[in-house]
Amino acid sequence: MKLEHTNIVRLMGYCYETKHVAIPYNGNVVLAEVATRALILEYLQNGSLETLLSTNADEELDWHTRYKIIKGICEGLNYMHEEIRPPVLHLDLKPDNILLDKNMVPKLADFGLSRICEGTQITSCLIGTRGYQPPEHIHRNLVSKKFDIFSLGVIMINIIEARHSDYYTSDDSDNFVDTVQMKWRSKLNGTYHGSLLDIYCKQVKICTEIALKCMEQKRNRRPTILEIIDKLNAMEHEMRMFENNQGRHIERGEKENGQKVAVKILDFDGLGPDAENFKDEFDNLMKVEHPNIVRLIDYCYETQYEAVPYNGRLIMTEKTTRALCLEYLHNGSLESHLPNEDLFDWHTRYRIIKGTCEGLKYIHNERQALHLNLKPSNILLDEHMVPKLGDLGMAEIFKGYIGTREYQPPEYIERRLISEKFDIFSLGIIILKIVAGKRGYSKYRGMNSEQFADDVQRIWRNRWDNGTLVGSILDTQCRQVKLCTEIALKCVEHKRIRRPNIVEIINKLDRMENKPCPPPPPGCVSANAPQESTHEPEGPEDTSAELQVRCGGPGSSSELLKVYPLQLRFPSTPNGGSPISSKLHLTNDTDGRVAFRLVSKGHPIRDFEGLTCGVVPPKSKLTLAVALRRPVSSGEWFELVSTRAGDGDLLLPQDRPPALDFLYQHSSFINRAKEAGREVHTVKLATIVVYTQTAVCFGPWFRFCRENLHRLFVDCFLPAW
Repeated sequence: MKLEHTNIVRLMGYCYETKHVAIPYNGNVVLAEVATRALILEYLQNGSLETLLSTNADEELDWHTRYKIIKGICEGLNYMHEEIRPPVLHLDLKPDNILLDKNMVPKLADFGLSRICEGTQITSCLIGTRGYQPPEHIHRNLVSKKFDIFSLGVIMINIIEARHSDYYTSDDSDNFVDTVQMKWRSKLNGTYHGSLLDIYCKQVKICTEIALKCMEQKRNRRPTILEIIDKLNAMEHEMRMFENNQGRHIERGEKENGQKVAVKILDFDGLGPDAENFKDEFDNLMKVEHPNIVRLIDYCYETQYEAVPYNGRLIMTEKTTRALCLEYLHNGSLESHLPNEDLFDWHTRYRIIKGTCEGLKYIHNERQALHLNLKPSNILLDEHMVPKLGDLGMAEIFKGYIGTREYQPPEYIERRLISEKFDIFSLGIIILKIVAGKRGYSKYRGMNSEQFADDVQRIWRNRWDNGTLVGSILDTQCRQVKLCTEIALKCVEHKRIRRPNIVEIINKLDRMENKPCPPPPPGCVSANAPQESTHEPEGPEDTSAELQVRCGGPGSSSELLKVYPLQLRFPSTPNGGSPISSKLHLTNDTDGRVAFRLVSKGHPIRDFEGLTCGVVPPKSKLTLAVALRRPVSSGEWFELVSTRAGDGDLLLPQDRPPALDFLYQHSSFINRAKEAGREVHTVKLATIVVYTQTAVCFGPWFRFCRENLHRLFVDCFLPAW
């Protein structure tokens, strides 16, 4: 009951029945209890691999299905040998004990002879089935992991050759491999061609070589199951690269005006549309406009004449090459970042998940379209790590190229059904990879949903146990991790009706983000006067952003400021000429004063309305109104820099409003603190654009700043900055 994996037959329970039977005993007839016991296993529609191999397998099994069965058997054996502790040996691996579900997914069954074994054991008698037993067991009764590896090799040869035979005994293994590969090339040649044919033939060759290595007479020459899995994964990586690049080559270009663009050259290879259909699809793509969709800028084409043979002579034919010009995104694709799991903090991962969902919502709801090729290589990242969906419309331009195998849902693989739930399934796998790493989906397939979600949350909590996050921010981010994992698992449900739609997903994420902030406690002061304030946050703010900034190096328990939210929410456009504004709450729980300054690389000082610096008194809370004269973009970053200030440092002028020298003093004070090696801390703040019109009133103080202070600062102070 403890074995649980996609490629292991699931034991659902057991039952027994007791009957009284009359039997002879010492010349008398007595009633004896006879118990009948039975195991209840999951039902698998396609029966055993043995039955399939025995009946017209050459005609019924294409190479892709055979390879899928081989890979699944290896994954199941890898689970038994390497993923559970202590390891379990099957010891009766054979086609009779490999069952197939309705999708031809193989599942290992019949563990009656299985045993826990760390190294090598000696049995009292022979076990297993003749033909699948290794030499060391036949001659010396030895059992180890290499027993199962030998049996695996025999099964692989039977799958590749689609017939029953004794394991390979000839010394001429190279000739055998070449013969098998030639046979398959001849069989596949009518269906596939070019690079895809070569890849499939390479898979045949490598699988045959693996099988022969598994059947080595000396067990120390046989590979481990991990070595086998690595070779199979390498082949799958090559297939993914082919699918990712099929018909699409991307180069960096530059327009006449100097604008950098990404140039996607479309290699139709006879499968693309005619010029009129291509132009229609291009016109549709040009109308797509969203912050999380790669922007299509233009397209170009070139026609050349080539001499080609035709009926024994050369003729001239036109060859047209078309290319799309797309916005250039500095950080490349999400795919290139996934192998480095330490590259992204959780906040960045969450923003990528949310942005990807927002882009898909636009495609499904506003464009009434489907993507059909959603995968990490088609999610591009700009300089602020804002995700943008690429390859939109390629499914229409490239008829026949629908998705990538790893991201295709079951209903498409089995019945070629296409709906919005195709994209939702792909989205789920992407989220699992972002949250749980590149092998997140394969890890999930061996666990139940609740166990997997708890496991992922535990791993993230352990990462944060070094003290970088504490309090409510730690709890909130752990809840975000679990929510994203649960959403992803719902997205990859086998039955599409059980998957959520994109609006339901966005709503769940929004509810997590928009829980109201707690009201500022007594002692809250404004940004420009050291006095109490009763202002509370306006509207829903992101309480997930409370961050305790630690100083003094790792392990120090002293604190400077608690900052929340970590996301500044600005309206998309100013209202009635007023500046756009967002509030930031700073809490100083220390016994000393803390100086701060807000800076932005994307916005010079002239863009701000009012001061962006101040001092938070001891045991106080300050609410800073961050006001800008021009709109922001989602994904921009602000930084809040803070350091300790003495009782006599950075005092507000008594005879006039705070002006330019106050800003200069803060900048100089923090720079001197850095140079002196004192504690200076930086908190990064992301921006979110809210697409609503909100009336904002800032009062007399901002009018004063706008009319006097800002002009003086720009004219007199900015050049010296």
